[in-house]
Amino acid sequence: MKAVKTEMGGEVFPGAEPGVELHEMHGLSRSFPPHFHDHYVIGLITGGRRRVHLRFPCGGEGEAGFSGVAEAGDFIMIHPFEIHACEDIGGSSLDWKSLRLSRESVLPILGRTEGSFPPILRDRKLRRLFELLCAAVKEGGNRERQRELLAAVLRGLPRKTNRCAGKRRNIPSPFPDILRWLAERSERPSLDAAARRFGVDKFVLLRGFSANFGITPYRCWESMRLERALDMLRRGHAPVDVAAELGFADQSHLTRAFRKVFGMPPGVFRRLKRARGIPGG
Repeated sequence: MKAVKTEMGGEVFPGAEPGVELHEMHGLSRSFPPHFHDHYVIGLITGGRRRVHLRFPCGGEGEAGFSGVAEAGDFIMIHPFEIHACEDIGGSSLDWKSLRLSRESVLPILGRTEGSFPPILRDRKLRRLFELLCAAVKEGGNRERQRELLAAVLRGLPRKTNRCAGKRRNIPSPFPDILRWLAERSERPSLDAAARRFGVDKFVLLRGFSANFGITPYRCWESMRLERALDMLRRGHAPVDVAAELGFADQSHLTRAFRKVFGMPPGVFRRLKRARGIPGG
């Protein structure tokens, strides 16, 4: 399958199996702000190192979070809706390849209770399987072979019942309601408006939301909006229409926000999907 080149020194290869993409990045020097996706990411650092921050979506101030250094040869595992960020160490560049997997591609293999994977992992046998799968995706075709290798990779990952086991606690009011309120907003939410809506001081709201979810209200809303943009692009909508529908000032505004998180402009992502001929893949 022909790759789609990104603007960050990398390429994207669509898998023959729906919901599977291979991303390769070379010489990456930038950091990534806190954000989340609606899919799994299994990434392998092939050169350089990064400090990784994960916040598991289970609430609790100072709980259920992880920070650590990942180096060449390490896997990084990210779950759907898990807030994550990374930063460079000492200005080193990063070489990285990752598989982005929809839940629909993972659940049939691991079952409905897919559990969770360790944040950082080093495993030679797993790396061999991962490299074989990446090579199969790059070669294209042979969907059955890709499916077999994907199953081998996923089943080779150590799993826990839940990353949040023993750490989960109820998120206090009104923060779950604020999260739902953000999800309903098409225009940029105002901290003052949220404070008035829920009857709390805006600085208390900001600190409490960030402590419980590991992300600011604005960054959370922006991640939600970008996930909606991804979904629209998957279904074949043009970037200009996505920008108008989701309240971006214009297509350029969408492009800047999209590129900052996903490493490519929305038009490139849409061409990747159209190249497969599977709009919702």
